[in-house]
Amino acid sequence: MNQNKTVFYGKDGIPKWMMEQLAMGIMDVFLPVSFIQDTAGISAVFQTGGCRPLHQMKQMSTEEVFQMFCNLIGQMEANERHYLFPDRYVISTETVFYDPLKSRIKMIFVPNEEGLPGKEQLCLLIRDCMNLASEEGRGYLESLAEEICEKDFSYRGILHRCELLQQEVYVCDIP
Repeated sequence: MNQNKTVFYGKDGIPKWMMEQLAMGIMDVFLPVSFIQDTAGISAVFQTGGCRPLHQMKQMSTEEVFQMFCNLIGQMEANERHYLFPDRYVISTETVFYDPLKSRIKMIFVPNEEGLPGKEQLCLLIRDCMNLASEEGRGYLESLAEEICEKDFSYRGILHRCELLQQEVYVCDIP
């Protein structure tokens, strides 16, 4: 089912360089987008394809949840190489999408007007997604969220920790 998600940025809500990078698909984590500019401002129409926002997802295996977060964290790190730091965009169950058939994460670009740091947003997202994992797997997710909030890891360090916990979930056969 192909659906679109529209985001209105206003007249100055998104820099021109960002529009160009999003339209060209340079940053793989963002959904394909088209921009419409009129007198009211700029709107983006994101093509969601088979992706669903995380708030609409049903329970998955804990390993799949960790794979999803490893994918997201890796993409956040890659965005930094394009000078798009996670503090500049919203990371939430409304803006992060998942394609269950391809096991991939995608996002829509919404400017972070509240100024919440990327790592804090990631902690909140992990906690908001606890219901996706099994009862036994939730402790592993909480452990990851706590470490992100309490320690000053780089995104590479967070990714490494996420991968280690994913391995532990697999080895311990956590549903």
